[in-house]
Amino acid sequence: MFGNFVRRVARIHILLAILGFLVVIVIARSFVARLFTDPLTQLAHPSSKADPEFKQVWEQARTLLQQITHAFPDDPQTWNLAGQIHSRFGRASDAKACWKRCLAIDPKFVEGYHRLGFLATEAGDFKLAAEYYRQACKVDPNSAVYPTLLAEVLMQDGQLEEARHVLEKCLQKHPEAVAARALLAQVLSQLREDGSAIFHAQQVVRVTTEVSNVYQVLAVSLERQGRREEAAEARKKFLELKKLEEETHRKQLKEDSPIEAARQALGRAYIGAARIFAAYGQFDNAQALLANASRLCSQDGEPMVLQAWLQYQCGSAKEALRLLEAIAEQFRDEPATLMAVAELARQWGETQLAKRVGTRLITIRPREPAGYAFLAGLSLQDPTAEESFAGLVCALRAATLAPNAENFALVAMCAKKSGDDTTAKAALQEAERLDPDNEIYARLLKEWWKD
Repeated sequence: MFGNFVRRVARIHILLAILGFLVVIVIARSFVARLFTDPLTQLAHPSSKADPEFKQVWEQARTLLQQITHAFPDDPQTWNLAGQIHSRFGRASDAKACWKRCLAIDPKFVEGYHRLGFLATEAGDFKLAAEYYRQACKVDPNSAVYPTLLAEVLMQDGQLEEARHVLEKCLQKHPEAVAARALLAQVLSQLREDGSAIFHAQQVVRVTTEVSNVYQVLAVSLERQGRREEAAEARKKFLELKKLEEETHRKQLKEDSPIEAARQALGRAYIGAARIFAAYGQFDNAQALLANASRLCSQDGEPMVLQAWLQYQCGSAKEALRLLEAIAEQFRDEPATLMAVAELARQWGETQLAKRVGTRLITIRPREPAGYAFLAGLSLQDPTAEESFAGLVCALRAATLAPNAENFALVAMCAKKSGDDTTAKAALQEAERLDPDNEIYARLLKEWWKD
């Protein structure tokens, strides 16, 4: 029972750690309104649609759409990708139809609700967006992303008390959710609950000092409390960050080419299509799509990682491993790519490579939990006592940086493996407290207390 639990939770934990890690990276660059979008959901600039080169790229995208929808018409992932492509090329109504088709095929396909909520938000229909995000929360109750998006549209719709309730409930389960905490600080400030607003804003600042809106909350709430010197410092920091954001935005506007952005979007679409074909075992088609993606996204590690996976599936293990080593070196400062490399190395039994890449991830992001969590999970596969203790240390570090249920479950697993039953039980109790709906935690606790 314990072994199955270890393997299952470790896999889930790694995925959640990756997501949480990426959210922390992104929030340093923009606030909640732009946090959870991606290049495929950014609408094309109207003026670019008349450009002959843009039309040429769109024709290639349309050909890809026909290919995947003909091959896999009953897979919601197909229509999710189709929706993303339509949205990126400025065809919002077609995108909406695609995501509705996702949900017709699978009403529990959470990404469909997410994308439809995004479109409704873009259209200014916050009530409709809230309904979609509520559905997303029901389908995926363990996500910290969807409650944050729901709270954002509730706030934009003037429903501050409900937004507050949603965020407080989210933070009970995900105390490390920086985006949710930053938004809660803003909501509380608008409700004139300045003490609580200041508390949550300061919690965010401890994680990242690059979220301008949090300093605005501090400036307003501190001023209302009569703490003028502190308010002035916060306002100064807010103005500095806003100036930097505006300069960066102006620079991007000058440098960004709508045509190049469209090519990049097409490249990402090829990657998405390759994943779908690969999932059905059609490796030749996946390889061909990846070749197209690589030409368009030459600075992106994702198609290379997928290429390595395909080589391994096709029996070329040595070539796949060499490519994985090369990716780890080429993208040694890219956390998401490194995590993907480390996870593949773990799956292939290449423990030393996985450990080396996980250690590199900690080196470049020492204040983020993902690297520590990965090494802790990796230690569960090693029978030696030395690795068991090192894994427990990493798990404790991950839980300190991100005190969520998954990390405490990881501490419990590592402590149990190290023979520290007291710590294991205490950590699992905390995991159950943070996630009371998780039946695995409760069942395992009962078994451990019997031992």
